[in-house]
Amino acid sequence: MLRWFQNALGLTLTLPRSFGILQFGAHRLTAALQHVVSRFALQDYVGSVVQLTGVRKMTNIIRARVLAISAICLSQMAILGPGCTGAMATASKDDCVERAMELYDQGDLEGACVEFDQAAKEHPSDWKIYSDRGAIFAQLGNNEDAMADFNKSISFNPPSAKPYFNRGKLESELGLPEKAIKDYDVAFKYNKHEPMILNNRANDKVALGDIKGAIADYKLAIKLDSEYAEPYNGLGVLLKEQGDAKDAVAMFSKAIQRDPDFAKAFYNRHTCYLTTGDRNSAIADLKRCAEIYEAQGELETSEQMFDDAKALL
Repeated sequence: MLRWFQNALGLTLTLPRSFGILQFGAHRLTAALQHVVSRFALQDYVGSVVQLTGVRKMTNIIRARVLAISAICLSQMAILGPGCTGAMATASKDDCVERAMELYDQGDLEGACVEFDQAAKEHPSDWKIYSDRGAIFAQLGNNEDAMADFNKSISFNPPSAKPYFNRGKLESELGLPEKAIKDYDVAFKYNKHEPMILNNRANDKVALGDIKGAIADYKLAIKLDSEYAEPYNGLGVLLKEQGDAKDAVAMFSKAIQRDPDFAKAFYNRHTCYLTTGDRNSAIADLKRCAEIYEAQGELETSEQMFDDAKALL
């Protein structure tokens, strides 16, 4: 698995920002490989004696790439499902997963799904296979098959937060906040140490108008991991909407301190600076936002940000 992480980290900047695979647990790239695998993910596999810590402040692209690869790599550590016996069964499953990882690393997501199809045929009761394949389907934009896989994974009543989180994330993206919150509730039941569950649940509570509940979730996420940038941005947005631009700027600044490539936080802070009349700071934030999007390959968005900055001069 070490080889796959090494290969993955060397290709992090070639992928888009949004992924569907295991979107939480490790948020900052460090020199030590053990900091890449999240404490959340390891709790999914009974018998693991290694306790690794989640890490934060990774750029959005790198974070997404490492987590995507980690979700697939974790299948190598999975306990065999019912009906699997002996070394041959283990080798067969690992071969499928390894080929899926190779194809995924090459950008062949459809090919990776084919390998997971074979793994699912050989191990039809392994919930982890469906959860991981569903995450790839979600990345491909195949929401129907992604949801079917997440539902299949959850039908085995796995003692894990991962499939519930993955399904909740997809439900959020499909505009189903009530369902997403229910899945995040179950995910948090299985893992009370992962702040991303709380952050995502807070976002959906905002969508439903439950501002008090959202604030509580954002604050608890920060309590769990004060270096996680997202909840500071969420609180900043709520403060901005309440007309408190000064405190909102402070929250966005905290998010940026923890993730210097957090484009949304720069954009949000620039709007607050405009409100307070600090035009120069607003322009600087907008330009920085444009630079981040450009580095991530989102050229159209970057060009728009640069144009907006020029218009403010």
